[in-house]
Amino acid sequence: MRIRRGITGAYVQDIKKIREVFGGRVRYFLSSAAPIALEIIEFFHGCGMVILEGYGQTEVSCFCTLNTPDAFRFGSVGKALPGVLLKIAGDGEIMVKGDIVFKGYLNQPELTEKTLAGDGWIYTGDIGHIDTDGFLWITGRKKDIIITSGGKNVTPSNIENLLMSHPLIEYAMVHGDRRKYLTALISLSPENAPEWVQSNGYPGLTFEQITQLDAVKQEIGKAVTDANANLANFETIKKFFILPKPFEIETGELTPTMKVRRRIVEERYMNMLDDLYAEK
Repeated sequence: MRIRRGITGAYVQDIKKIREVFGGRVRYFLSSAAPIALEIIEFFHGCGMVILEGYGQTEVSCFCTLNTPDAFRFGSVGKALPGVLLKIAGDGEIMVKGDIVFKGYLNQPELTEKTLAGDGWIYTGDIGHIDTDGFLWITGRKKDIIITSGGKNVTPSNIENLLMSHPLIEYAMVHGDRRKYLTALISLSPENAPEWVQSNGYPGLTFEQITQLDAVKQEIGKAVTDANANLANFETIKKFFILPKPFEIETGELTPTMKVRRRIVEERYMNMLDDLYAEK
C-alpha cells in the first residue's frame, strides 16, 4: 500500500498521528523471530514506516539475511548479508554458510553432526526458496511437514497463516499426518471474538458459548473456504473444530514466544481430531 498523490488532508493527519505514536521520526523497523501478516507490513509502509524482516537463529549468530531500506520485498526475509552464503537442499531445507555459523553444540557431538554438514554448511531446519533476485522466502519448518496418507507433502504454516488472517482466528493448527485429508483446530481471538458476537447481536456470552455459536461456526467456515481457494486440492481443509478455550502459555499449548506447541496440542485434542476423521 503506497501513499498516493492527491490524498486528503484528514488522511495525512491520521498518518501523522500514527507516526507520532512511535516518536514521529521512525523510518523503519527491524523484525525477526516470527512472520508478520502482509497487511500489517503494507499498513505501516503506507504510513511511511517500512518493516524490514530478517532471518537467522542462535547457531548463525542472529541475522543471516535481512531486508534493507534500499532492497526489500514484503513477505520475504531479505537477501544474504555480506559474507553469508545460502542454498536450498534437495528437500527444500535452507542451508547457510559463513563465518557466522557456529562450531557446534557444547558436549553434544551427535546433535552437532546432524546440524552441520561437515563442509561449513549448517542445516537450519527451515523450509524455503530463493527467488531470482536473491530474496529468501520461509515457508515452514522441516519437522512440521505433514505427509498425508496419499504421500503428499504439506507445509502447515502456509495454510495456518491464511486462516489466521481472519480477525476471529488467533491461532490455527493444521493436522493430517498419515491421514486421508487435512483438518484444523481453531483457537478464537479472546479480544476480537467477544466484540464480533456483541456487534452481531449476541451479548453477554462466555468464551465457551461463543465457540459454540452457529453464527461463529459459519463465519469460521467462510474463512476456511477463502483459505482453500488459494490452495491445491490436497492442501485444503476439509473439516475444522473450534476449541472451547484459547491457547495459552500457562497450559503449555504455546511457547514463551507465542508459538503453538504442535505435539502437545495434538495429544491434548486427539479425541476431537479423531472425530473429524470418523466415518459418519
